[in-house]
Amino acid sequence: MIVLKAIGAFFVRIWRWIKETAWVQPLLIVGAIFAIIFSIPSITRWAQSFSGSGSGQFYKQYDISINGEEYQLGEAVTDGDKLAQKLAECNAIAYDGSTNDSTAPYQDFINTYGEKFFVVFYKENDSTSDNIETGLKYLNDNWNKEAYAMKISDGKPFKAYAFNTSYVSDNDANYTLTLGGQSAFSRFLYVNSNLFEQAGPELFQAPYRTRASVAESNYDKFALNETDSASTNPLTNFPSPTVCLVDFTKEAIDQGRAGLSEVLFTVSGSGDIERAKLLRDMWNHTDAYSVDNLFTKQG
Repeated sequence: MIVLKAIGAFFVRIWRWIKETAWVQPLLIVGAIFAIIFSIPSITRWAQSFSGSGSGQFYKQYDISINGEEYQLGEAVTDGDKLAQKLAECNAIAYDGSTNDSTAPYQDFINTYGEKFFVVFYKENDSTSDNIETGLKYLNDNWNKEAYAMKISDGKPFKAYAFNTSYVSDNDANYTLTLGGQSAFSRFLYVNSNLFEQAGPELFQAPYRTRASVAESNYDKFALNETDSASTNPLTNFPSPTVCLVDFTKEAIDQGRAGLSEVLFTVSGSGDIERAKLLRDMWNHTDAYSVDNLFTKQG
């Protein structure tokens, strides 16, 4: 009790000194104002984390785990591995050029993951990743609403899987920096390199890249084929963010556009609406340059 009284008396004396010392009061007021100003971003992020509107919050709803990622080529340890390896198997069928108007070869994959969806590779606290995220969120919020110019040609539901390329795995400390080993995402790329090596050349021939004359470098990086210097490690040179479209609908199969069929490395536009429209066009397989689209371009 004596200790508590002593502590209380100390604070009483401090408060009395502040009240009686005029020059201290404006300094304290100014300091309090600056403290409030500097704390606004933190308060905003805290509030957004509850509302689901902060940076990365939309992605987290669609995150697929690479926690515990190992370093064994072709091993399917994580959920991310399983998706990538099943997708590679289905891509091999879709990319071989044979005529096939049936979804039967892909049915197990469709039953597990869906017949059509976005795959996003994003970075935490990255402005370009944030732009893609807000565009995707606007598209999802207004999915298939003609009044918002978000008409979806095939009427399929929004679906996505997101890979956090900044993810810190529980077992990162078990690996050295060789080949980017301490990054769980680098290990994911190594284990599933066949998917990216396989998809890269197909995407390079897609109508958007050829008609828009998109630079080759990101396609090379996506295919894990970027070696612009002796020290370049393609596993750490992967273009992030990247957003892809996977499509195993019958329409895509009939038109020879099945599998991992579209890719964007940036989502341009002056705001969420413009970025959402570009992503909508990606889903619909339409764009300003492509004339052999699967579906009619929406306005």
